Amino acid sequence: TKRQLEVWQINANKSDDCMHDFLCNDEGKADIIAVQEPYIDWKGATRALLHLHTIYPTGHLDNFTEMPTRSLIFINSSIPTEDWARLDIESGDVTAVQITGSFGTLHIFNIYNDCNHDRALRAVEQWYRTPAARIVPVSDWF
Repeated sequence: TKRQLEVWQINANKSDDCMHDFLCNDEGKADIIAVQEPYIDWKGATRALLHLHTIYPTGHLDNFTEMPTRSLIFINSSIPTEDWARLDIESGDVTAVQITGSFGTLHIFNIYNDCNHDRALRAVEQWYRTPAARIVPVSDWF
């Protein structure tokens, strides 16, 4: 039987409490969790659970103190690691993954869209070159 991919989205407003409460209520149900404005501690890490792989934007640890990371993706460990890969997009406001399966190839972009500029969208536009892939934008600005 085919199983649907369950994608959740949250804007944590950089709150540790929000991240904790949300993750504790996940109960392993979501396959993909897209977080905008995640809580990031002084070491550059966020809160996560053991069954979740944390995907940070490209270059996150290189500059999270100067340029805040405003996007990340959690992938449930029930999705085999050989079925997905992080896509390298040069923006702390964009995290993206490619998932491959019997359905083909799916690109999921978690975009934090700053109201003062469109650099995140331009970074995605610059990266995107595969017209056959399906795009599932995940954001709280739709």
